[in-house]
Amino acid sequence: MKRVLRVPLIVSAIVPFLFAAAWAQPDAPQGDSKAADKAGARPGKQRAKARGRLPAFYGQVIDGEQREKIYAIQKEYEPKITALKAELQAMQDKLDAECNSVLTDTQREKVKSLADAAKEKRKNAAGARASASATAASSSGDAKSEAAADAKPAADAKPGK
Repeated sequence: MKRVLRVPLIVSAIVPFLFAAAWAQPDAPQGDSKAADKAGARPGKQRAKARGRLPAFYGQVIDGEQREKIYAIQKEYEPKITALKAELQAMQDKLDAECNSVLTDTQREKVKSLADAAKEKRKNAAGARASASATAASSSGDAKSEAAADAKPAADAKPGK
């Protein structure tokens, strides 16, 4: 079932800020310590809590003072954005309920079965993609070695003699 979003102008004006926050890139750690950072096992540089995420490409051009100012701005807006997201979700739920009330019981059952079928199809497609990428990763090494083996006899043959 397609969702139609009707949002007051004030809420729709905030949506770009929500997308900007979603697209923001974190400041990448230096060196090979990415796995240690994810596990929280980086000795000597553990943070008490996450400070925020910088917008895309900011990490390459700002200094430490600017970074802290941006984190402070983000901290100021975070509760407002969270409240607006909750309000938006409540509106979406109300919209869905009103649209659902227009349908008959038979239509509601049909919509539910179609939605369940689509959900199952997405689940199966995701599983197929995961297994295909795992298979491709394991067989790509074999394909490279076969291609190298095929290329060697062609290089040994000397044309014209």
